[in-house]
Amino acid sequence: MSEKKETRKILCEDLSPVEKALLMQTSMTPGFKVIIKMANEACLRATQDSARLDPEMPDYDRVALERVRRSRNISEFSDLLFQSIFAHADSVKRQEASEHEEAEQAVDSVFGIHSAKVGESNDAVKRVFGIHQAKPKKQK
Repeated sequence: MSEKKETRKILCEDLSPVEKALLMQTSMTPGFKVIIKMANEACLRATQDSARLDPEMPDYDRVALERVRRSRNISEFSDLLFQSIFAHADSVKRQEASEHEEAEQAVDSVFGIHSAKVGESNDAVKRVFGIHQAKPKKQK
Protein backbone atom coordinates (compact mmCIF):
# COMPACT_ATOMS: atom_id res chain seq x y z
CA MET A 1 0.00 0.00 0.00
CA SER A 2 1.25 3.46 -0.75
CA GLU A 3 1.32 5.92 2.09
CA LYS A 4 -0.31 9.33 1.79
CA LYS A 5 2.37 12.01 1.73
CA GLU A 6 1.85 15.47 3.15
CA THR A 7 1.61 17.95 0.31
CA ARG A 8 3.80 20.94 0.97
CA LYS A 9 4.41 23.98 -1.13
CA ILE A 10 7.80 25.55 -1.82
CA LEU A 11 8.42 28.83 0.06
CA CYS A 12 4.93 28.98 1.57
CA GLU A 13 5.54 31.77 4.09
CA ASP A 14 8.78 33.11 2.66
CA LEU A 15 7.42 34.78 -0.48
CA SER A 16 6.39 38.41 -0.33
CA PRO A 17 3.11 39.53 -1.92
CA VAL A 18 5.11 41.09 -4.76
CA GLU A 19 6.93 37.81 -5.44
CA LYS A 20 3.62 35.93 -5.40
CA ALA A 21 2.18 38.45 -7.86
CA LEU A 22 5.23 37.97 -10.09
CA LEU A 23 4.68 34.21 -10.04
CA MET A 24 1.03 34.71 -10.95
CA GLN A 25 2.04 37.03 -13.78
CA THR A 26 4.60 34.51 -15.03
CA SER A 27 2.07 31.68 -14.96
CA MET A 28 -0.27 33.72 -17.18
CA THR A 29 2.24 34.31 -19.97
CA PRO A 30 1.94 32.18 -23.13
CA GLY A 31 5.49 30.87 -22.64
CA PHE A 32 4.57 29.28 -19.31
CA LYS A 33 2.59 26.61 -21.17
CA VAL A 34 5.79 25.76 -23.03
CA ILE A 35 7.63 25.36 -19.71
CA ILE A 36 4.90 22.98 -18.49
CA LYS A 37 5.16 21.05 -21.75
CA MET A 38 8.95 20.75 -21.33
CA ALA A 39 8.61 19.53 -17.74
CA ASN A 40 6.03 16.93 -18.79
CA GLU A 41 8.35 15.76 -21.57
CA ALA A 42 11.23 15.38 -19.08
CA CYS A 43 9.00 13.26 -16.85
CA LEU A 44 7.92 11.14 -19.81
CA ARG A 45 11.52 10.58 -20.97
CA ALA A 46 12.60 9.48 -17.51
CA THR A 47 9.72 7.01 -17.34
CA GLN A 48 10.48 5.70 -20.83
CA ASP A 49 14.14 5.15 -19.87
CA SER A 50 12.94 2.69 -17.25
CA ALA A 51 10.68 0.88 -19.69
CA ARG A 52 13.41 0.50 -22.33
CA LEU A 53 15.67 -1.59 -20.14
CA ASP A 54 16.55 -5.09 -21.30
CA PRO A 55 15.55 -7.49 -18.51
CA GLU A 56 18.25 -9.94 -19.64
CA MET A 57 21.17 -7.59 -18.95
CA PRO A 58 23.43 -8.70 -16.05
CA ASP A 59 22.74 -5.88 -13.56
CA TYR A 60 19.10 -5.28 -14.60
CA ASP A 61 17.73 -5.08 -11.03
CA ARG A 62 20.13 -2.36 -9.93
CA VAL A 63 19.78 -0.28 -13.10
CA ALA A 64 15.97 -0.63 -13.15
CA LEU A 65 15.74 0.45 -9.52
CA GLU A 66 17.91 3.51 -10.11
CA ARG A 67 16.04 4.57 -13.24
CA VAL A 68 12.65 4.20 -11.54
CA ARG A 69 13.98 6.19 -8.61
CA ARG A 70 15.25 8.93 -10.96
CA SER A 71 11.94 9.01 -12.83
CA ARG A 72 9.99 9.32 -9.60
CA ASN A 73 12.23 12.13 -8.32
CA ILE A 74 11.86 14.10 -11.55
CA SER A 75 8.08 13.67 -11.55
CA GLU A 76 7.70 14.59 -7.88
CA PHE A 77 9.86 17.70 -8.26
CA SER A 78 7.97 18.84 -11.32
CA ASP A 79 4.64 18.30 -9.58
CA LEU A 80 5.79 20.11 -6.43
CA LEU A 81 7.12 23.07 -8.41
CA PHE A 82 3.98 23.62 -10.46
CA GLN A 83 1.63 23.01 -7.52
CA SER A 84 3.57 25.62 -5.56
CA ILE A 85 3.43 28.16 -8.39
CA PHE A 86 -0.33 27.75 -8.79
CA ALA A 87 -0.92 27.79 -5.02
CA HIS A 88 0.94 31.10 -4.68
CA ALA A 89 -0.98 32.54 -7.65
CA ASP A 90 -4.28 31.39 -6.12
CA SER A 91 -3.39 33.04 -2.81
CA VAL A 92 -2.95 36.36 -4.65
CA LYS A 93 -6.32 35.89 -6.37
CA ARG A 94 -8.03 35.08 -3.05
CA GLN A 95 -6.42 38.15 -1.44
CA GLU A 96 -7.59 40.39 -4.28
CA ALA A 97 -11.11 38.97 -4.11
CA SER A 98 -11.37 39.51 -0.35
CA GLU A 99 -10.03 43.08 -0.66
CA HIS A 100 -12.54 43.78 -3.44
CA GLU A 101 -15.39 42.37 -1.35
CA GLU A 102 -14.36 44.42 1.70
CA ALA A 103 -14.18 47.59 -0.40
CA GLU A 104 -17.58 46.84 -1.91
CA GLN A 105 -19.09 46.33 1.56
CA ALA A 106 -17.54 49.58 2.80
CA VAL A 107 -19.04 51.53 -0.10
CA ASP A 108 -22.39 49.80 0.38
CA SER A 109 -22.50 50.70 4.06
CA VAL A 110 -21.57 54.36 3.45
CA PHE A 111 -23.93 54.99 0.54
CA GLY A 112 -26.65 52.49 1.38
CA ILE A 113 -26.20 50.69 -1.91
CA HIS A 114 -27.14 47.05 -1.76
CA SER A 115 -26.50 45.25 -5.01
CA ALA A 116 -28.70 42.36 -6.02
CA LYS A 117 -27.42 38.96 -5.03
CA VAL A 118 -27.79 35.78 -7.03
CA GLY A 119 -30.82 33.80 -5.91
CA GLU A 120 -32.53 36.73 -4.18
CA SER A 121 -35.63 38.44 -5.47
CA ASN A 122 -35.07 41.45 -7.65
CA ASP A 123 -36.04 43.98 -4.98
CA ALA A 124 -32.78 45.92 -5.22
CA VAL A 125 -34.62 49.05 -6.40
CA LYS A 126 -36.88 48.99 -3.33
CA ARG A 127 -34.00 48.52 -0.92
CA VAL A 128 -31.80 51.19 -2.47
CA PHE A 129 -34.31 53.91 -3.15
CA GLY A 130 -37.17 52.93 -0.85
CA ILE A 131 -39.60 52.98 -3.74
CA HIS A 132 -41.60 50.43 -5.62
CA GLN A 133 -41.30 49.40 -9.21
CA ALA A 134 -42.35 51.91 -11.91
CA LYS A 135 -45.89 50.56 -12.27
CA PRO A 136 -48.11 52.38 -9.73
CA LYS A 137 -51.02 50.69 -7.99
CA LYS A 138 -54.50 51.51 -9.20
CA GLN A 139 -56.57 53.77 -6.91
CA LYS A 140 -60.23 52.83 -6.30
